[in-house]
Amino acid sequence: MGMSTPTPEAESLRDRGNGLFARGKYRAALDAYTNALDLCPRWIVPLVNRALMYRHKRDWANVRADCERALSIDREHMKANYYLGLAMLGEGDHPDAARRLARQDAWRDETPDETRRLARRDA
Repeated sequence: MGMSTPTPEAESLRDRGNGLFARGKYRAALDAYTNALDLCPRWIVPLVNRALMYRHKRDWANVRADCERALSIDREHMKANYYLGLAMLGEGDHPDAARRLARQDAWRDETPDETRRLARRDA
């Protein structure tokens, strides 16, 4: 089963979440994305956006859960793969994180040198 087509109400909630995120209101943004997902549970955009909110809280288990859910819909989704790799690093799972992040071109530019060193050491 593919991704859900968002309803206008779900899109409005996603937009609200984006605005809240831009103002640094991460908890409220997380709630808006969750409400959008309640309407369209297989819509990847608010799912990955919510994972980003969990990332800001360093709630790695929920980052992982949202990314794995997104990847069950689209296994090639770049942000979901990247955030999942970061969650793995946050949980101390360096070998799996290194394998996950090595597939992402963006990680080389966005991941600090110390994280890359740890990922290589434990791979």
